[in-house]
Amino acid sequence: MKTSCAVSKFSLNVLKTLYFNSSEENVVFSPFGLYMMMNALASSQCDEKLRAIQKILETERRFIDQKEVNEELSIILKALENLSRESIFKIASVFGFISHSFEVKESFLDLLRKKFNVQTSATKFSYNFREELSSIVSEKTGGKIEDLSFNKIDRNTDFFMVNAVYFNPDWFFPFDLEPSPRVFYNYGDEAQKVLVPMLKRKDCKMYRNLMSIKGELFENILIASNDNFLTFISRPEKKNLHFNCLLNSMTMFDEFFARGTWRFCIKNLIIPKLKISSEIDLGELTKELNMENFLTSTEYEFSNMLESNRNGEPLKMGVGKHFAVIEFKEYEKEIFREYDEEEHADSTIEINSPFFFYVKNRRLNIIVFAGIVRKLNSIKKR
Repeated sequence: MKTSCAVSKFSLNVLKTLYFNSSEENVVFSPFGLYMMMNALASSQCDEKLRAIQKILETERRFIDQKEVNEELSIILKALENLSRESIFKIASVFGFISHSFEVKESFLDLLRKKFNVQTSATKFSYNFREELSSIVSEKTGGKIEDLSFNKIDRNTDFFMVNAVYFNPDWFFPFDLEPSPRVFYNYGDEAQKVLVPMLKRKDCKMYRNLMSIKGELFENILIASNDNFLTFISRPEKKNLHFNCLLNSMTMFDEFFARGTWRFCIKNLIIPKLKISSEIDLGELTKELNMENFLTSTEYEFSNMLESNRNGEPLKMGVGKHFAVIEFKEYEKEIFREYDEEEHADSTIEINSPFFFYVKNRRLNIIVFAGIVRKLNSIKKR
C-alpha cells in the first residue's frame, strides 16, 4: 500500500521533532495511530488548505485525493483491529464538540465513524465530562490506558479529538523474567546506572547487523512476534552516544532494513521489562512541523466539517492529544526452561543502555510503534 511509505517518512520526521525538541526522557508514539488522526483532522479542511497539509503528511504525490488516503487507512485499521488476541493492539479515538454557535456536518461525522472507527459525541460542557472521556478511552483499550487528564477542556472549548494506542507484542520466542534485576545505564552514563527488571530468552532466533554511521557503530537486531509483527532495536556501541547521527542519516524508517548486511543468528537475548507511556499535544506538534495554527486559526477553513463558519471566528480545540503506551513483558504461562548458570559475552546480547526501536506489521507493511528509550526507573526497594 502507498500509505506505508507516507507513514514511514512522516513518522520519522515526527520522531526527529520529538527527540530534538522535547525535554521528555523517553519518546514513544504510534506512527499509524498519529498518522490516522492527522488525516482525519486534515479531512476537515477545504481543498486549498488540505494540499498544504498533504505535503507534510507525505500524501500529496502518492494519492489521487484525500478519499483514497482515508480508504487505505480504513483498510489497515480494520486489519489491525481484527488481529488475533496474541499480540495485543488496542486503539481508541474520540471526537467531540461542545456546541456553541455552529454545527458539525453529518458527512464529516460519518467519515470519522465509518473510516476511522472514531466515537463521536455532541455534548454540553460539564466537569464530569472529563472523567467520562477518560472512561471511554479506558473501555475502548480494555483498561490498558486510563486515568488521562483533560484539563484543557473548558467552557470555551469548541471541539476535541483524542487518539490512544496500546501495544504489547506477543513474542514469537517468549521471554522469561530474570530472577534478579540487572543494570541499565540511563542516558548511557555509568554514573546514572540503575537496577531494573530484565527479560531473557535463551537461544533467541534473530537477525543482526552492525551499521557504521559517520564512524560510529550501531548494533541492530530484528526479532519476530506473532501476528506478523517485527521489532527492530538499535543501540550505539558507545553507551553514551546520542542518536543524532542515526536519525539525521535517515529519511524514512524502512531505510534501516537496506543498510548493512543482516545475518541470521541464535543468541541469548536480554531486554528490559518496561511499560512506557507518552502524551503528544497536537497543537505543539503541528507548530513544530510547520503546520502552525492548523487546528485553531482562521487561516484554515473547516469547511468540510462545519455547517457554518461562525462569522469567521476561530475555533478553539480544547484537546488534541495522542497517547501511546508500549509494554515489553514476560510470558505469563509458567514454562520450565533450563538455563546455563554461566553467561558468555559472545553468545549474549544485552540491551542495557539507551536504544531506538520500532515495531512493524510485516503483512500490512505499516509501522505501529516507535520510540527512543533513554531512562528507566530503578526498582523500588522493599
